[in-house]
Amino acid sequence: VDPQTTARDVAARARLNRRGSSLPEPSPCTVMRVILWLLGLMALLVASAKDLVELDWELINAAAEGNASEVKRLIAAGAAVDGATPDGETPLHVAGISGSV
Repeated sequence: VDPQTTARDVAARARLNRRGSSLPEPSPCTVMRVILWLLGLMALLVASAKDLVELDWELINAAAEGNASEVKRLIAAGAAVDGATPDGETPLHVAGISGSV
């Protein structure tokens, strides 16, 4: 390691800190904590999205069966009333097709 390069790096950092950069350099432990927090948040969001998709399918099935109380419960739980099957059928379409309306 060239001592002059190291001295220049230290001097450059000192100038940067004097110019208003009041943020200290984060420790590797802090960076790891932030990364783990973000990964946890992503996992939570993915799990929530999965639950909503399952609710949407449960709503479509309840509508097809004509189970009004289950339809109301699923809508209150956050199931999408405009969610659709791969064929584009919404819970209302499915209820109509099955004669549940």
